Amino acid sequence: MIEVGLSGGIGSGKTSVSKVFKNLGIPIYYADIEAKKIMNSDPILISEIISILGSQAYVNKKINKQYIAKQIFSDTEKRKKIESCVHKSVKKDYKSWVSKQKGAFVIHENALMFARNTYTEFDKSIYVFCPENIRIARIAQRDNISEQEIRQRMSAQAQDNECIKKADFVIHNDNTELIIPHITQIYSTIKQTIHG
Repeated sequence: MIEVGLSGGIGSGKTSVSKVFKNLGIPIYYADIEAKKIMNSDPILISEIISILGSQAYVNKKINKQYIAKQIFSDTEKRKKIESCVHKSVKKDYKSWVSKQKGAFVIHENALMFARNTYTEFDKSIYVFCPENIRIARIAQRDNISEQEIRQRMSAQAQDNECIKKADFVIHNDNTELIIPHITQIYSTIKQTIHG
């Protein structure tokens, strides 16, 4: 089974892209969603997070998202430690998920794949590119946060030009062209590599 990593900066539209692949019958592992579930349920990970960020990281046994975001986006050292702990747990969960899938290939949607160089763990990689100004407008509308907070989160991710260089496929989601034909072409190309 071919494992494909799908990434893109915050607000790039990677979730919209993964939905199209899902409609084509490809199983999708949403790393961010699964990470939040694991952060709320894995006692080992919970104790690691509390030891790094303090007991305020949890309120009523649930992750305190706003507190954690403030902590990790203002302290690079803490962010790296948290990312490392969470990545380990998510990787284990993902491997277990893959073993239960059927079909030609699976997609792992992951915001930090290129920033952490974990794209090398996949057979193929896809990067969703969207210009910064469009992304900022989308996030501000979606998350109701300030431009400063958005830029802080963007700075934690890899630069677009680096990701584009590393990716096997790049999808331009900048409102200038339809993305579905591009996605179906990538889908066909990956299927062809499987069937030789």
